[in-house]
Amino acid sequence: MGYFTLPDSKYATATSIEGLEGVIVCRKEGLFTNDLEETGLVHPKITLVQPRTTEECIEAVMNGTADATGTAIQQANGVIASLDLENSVVQNENFTHLSTIRLLAHKSNPFGLQYILMLNNGLNEIRKSGEWYDIVSSSLTECSAQNLAASN
Repeated sequence: MGYFTLPDSKYATATSIEGLEGVIVCRKEGLFTNDLEETGLVHPKITLVQPRTTEECIEAVMNGTADATGTAIQQANGVIASLDLENSVVQNENFTHLSTIRLLAHKSNPFGLQYILMLNNGLNEIRKSGEWYDIVSSSLTECSAQNLAASN
């Protein structure tokens, strides 16, 4: 997860959670908010708006109805590029959040083992096809490019 805002916004250079208090955050409807909750960024410290798409969140930042959007970095970068806003929206690197996905199945669930096996099979398929390595490689390339640009 990354947090994107306008370059001249006070939130673009915030370095602490306290620096985000008062922010209007746009988060796509249905996307988790646990990263905000874990850091205490909940109402009344922030205002959360939740439209249906990431594009709507980027547009909300551009038109001032939101101060920032928190979304998957690759997805946000894709939307920003498709809208030709690479110089208009920036990521605040201080609040990048890595999320993990866990699957649990209660031992009494008759389909629990089946669900876990299905997930493992899917992970094995993307590993064998090379898709997993493409995802990791493109993410690392993007991260390196951002770190290089930030250091220049």
